[in-house]
Parts: sequence; structure tokens; C-alpha cells
Amino acid sequence: MTALFRARGVTVRTAERTLLDGLDVELDRGDVLAIGGPSGAGKTTALRALAGLSVAEGTLELEGKPPEEHGWPLYRRRVGYLAQRPVVLDGTVQDNLALAFSFASADDARFDRDRAAELLEATLLTVDVLEQQARTLSEGERQRVGLVRTLLVEPVLLLLDEPTSALDPEATEAVEALVRAHVQRDGAAILVSHDAAQRDRLATRSIELGER
Repeated sequence: MTALFRARGVTVRTAERTLLDGLDVELDRGDVLAIGGPSGAGKTTALRALAGLSVAEGTLELEGKPPEEHGWPLYRRRVGYLAQRPVVLDGTVQDNLALAFSFASADDARFDRDRAAELLEATLLTVDVLEQQARTLSEGERQRVGLVRTLLVEPVLLLLDEPTSALDPEATEAVEALVRAHVQRDGAAILVSHDAAQRDRLATRSIELGER
């Protein structure tokens, strides 16, 4: 059976040094891979490379096809990357959520306000936040809005970089429940988290970067 996602020999270099050296990853539907390691080990670099957001050596396959066969815009929609500090733009939260549907890869989908409200409430935000100016959000609110924005375009693979680092325990539990629900719907996830207990709660397996 074809793996949902496979990466082989993913390497990221600068002129001065190697940031990520030969990462191999294989995920099936229902898998959650946790990536640990010390600061500077390349965890964020790994997620960005797997998302196709940085120049890297090696190969990527989603559902048996390289990104070029999907088309990079569609690949980046199907592989949803959530940064630790999600970027928000001028305008309301709804404007920011709807922006994800303005790209060519989303031409078969439309922004669904009801679905957005449902996801926001699942993260313990109220529907009123849709009308709030996005730049006024706290860091924790931005993390949750960023997750909602990622989930709205229905990726099959989530790449999550410290998704609850600014959240209290109750909101953390709510976000973890959304990740589990995504995986249970035949998705998969790769999680970077400094919280070993969180990795234990969510992951089906783990790797450590920076180990030799």
C-alpha cells in the first residue's frame, strides 16, 4: 500500500552550514510523528522543507506522487503548515481566514463561515472573533486562528510547529482534540513540541533530531 507521505534524504544547507541532514520520514493515514530535539537541531527547518516552503535536497511524495505532479500550490494546500507564530494580515479574522481560498489551489473550494465558526469554537474562541481586527489578537489567539485557517482548506497532512506554546492547559486540550479528530478522519500529522508530555499524548511515534 502506498504511504500517505514519504520524504527521503531531505537536506537543507546554507553557505555556512548544514541545517538539516538527510531526514527520512514515512507516514500512513492515522499516524502522528513527533519531532523532538534541542534548540537549533533543525525542527522548524524540517517542517518548512517538508511543506515545500524552503529550498531543500531530497525527495517528497504525497499519496505516491511528487509535488510537481500535484502542482506546488495544491501540494501546499494538502500539506498544511502551521508556524509557531502564524502571520496575520490587515483586516478582520474572517478576512484572514478567507484569504486561504483566494489562491489557485483552492479554486474548487469556498470559504465557509459556519465551518470557520465551528472550528473557532472548538478552539475555545467565540464566533465574535471573526469580526475582530486580526492584528489585535494575542499570541495564543493567533495560534488558534492559524490552526483554523490551516484546517479550513482540508489538508491531509498537518505540519505543526509548537502549536500550543502560547496556550493555557484548557486551550491546549482543545487544540489537541482537533488534531486527533483530523487524524481520525484519515489524516496524519507531524508535530514539533518542546512538551514531552504532549508528544506522548498525541504521537504514534517519535524521532529526535540532533542525535548521531
